[in-house]
Amino acid sequence: IGASQTIGQYLLPTFIAGFLRTHPKVRVTARSGNTDQMLEALVTKQIHIALVEGPDLRKDLRIEPFMEDHMVLVVPASHEWVGLEVAVEELRSQPLLMREFGSGSRRVVEQALSNAGLKAKDLAISMELDSTEGLLSAVEAGLGVTFVSHWTARNELALGTVKLARLKGLNLSRRFSMAYPAGPEPQGNVRAFRDFLLTWNNDAPLQGALKMKK
Repeated sequence: IGASQTIGQYLLPTFIAGFLRTHPKVRVTARSGNTDQMLEALVTKQIHIALVEGPDLRKDLRIEPFMEDHMVLVVPASHEWVGLEVAVEELRSQPLLMREFGSGSRRVVEQALSNAGLKAKDLAISMELDSTEGLLSAVEAGLGVTFVSHWTARNELALGTVKLARLKGLNLSRRFSMAYPAGPEPQGNVRAFRDFLLTWNNDAPLQGALKMKK
């Protein structure tokens, strides 16, 4: 299994644990990277299935959504926007921390901001980092603001080291998707894992495990 970083670090262990409860004899190996890296690993047959953070238009792959995610705007704990809802245009004046090119999260953020009237050239991108942990640490240090999956900031928000703010009219919902080669549907263990992901919302034990992590 290949997984983009948000899924790999925050959700994949729970998915695998739930899957192995009903398939205890399956041996699972996993790797992570950004979305582009995982799709390339899939095409070159280094992995059998990829779990990624955004849709992709490649014709050699089949992309199948399995879970909804929401991204949030996190700011330093002392930031003037804490707890407020501000106009999207105000983001022009803020140092913005972003994931690297090739990241599914970055594509989602850039598309949402573009739909709201802010193009990439309008943003004051002050730093690019290759991990969500790096983004959150930079926000804690007061280096700027950033957008991350709500799954990733739970601990920092609970501790109060970062806070939430909102931009009016900005839709940052997205789908986590699984990808596998185009053509016949996967078989064997890969098919079993795919079917598990498509039905996991109906799996009470797994749902409970995810709720406890919030």
